[in-house]
Amino acid sequence: MFNAVLKRIVLALALLNAFCADTRIHTKAVKCSIGVEDRRSLETSPSILDCSCGADRLSESIADAKLYEYRGKTIAGFELHGVEMMCLPQAFETFLKDLLGGLHTVYTKLKRLQIQPVVCNVEQVRALRSLGAIQQGVNRCKLISRNDFDRLYDDCCNI
Repeated sequence: MFNAVLKRIVLALALLNAFCADTRIHTKAVKCSIGVEDRRSLETSPSILDCSCGADRLSESIADAKLYEYRGKTIAGFELHGVEMMCLPQAFETFLKDLLGGLHTVYTKLKRLQIQPVVCNVEQVRALRSLGAIQQGVNRCKLISRNDFDRLYDDCCNI
């Protein structure tokens, strides 16, 4: 039974590799939905990992998620192009919740300050959920740099 399921997964991933330009999202989604033993077998399958389309980087996003120390608190985020980006909803909950009415007010202020947060991809959202930065039901998230959050925080404190 296990071998039949594994063969179907390998076949499905091989088809995805053949038809998709970039299959990282598809292979990660399949890999995350199977058990640990299945993952070990899948990782050793050369038909999946020997492709040039990026599928060999199956777990890069979760490994890239980091916990940053900011203003004495721990905030989850990612390093993008050498810039530390923090989870905006978690930063809001930690620092701005008592100062503002809601997250929608934050987005209004961001527009006024001409700050454009980075939208997380699916893997980043999963990684932030696994770190407890966002709730389990959340399927979207934005990231903000420390400097931009400092500007936002200063603007909120100077109302």
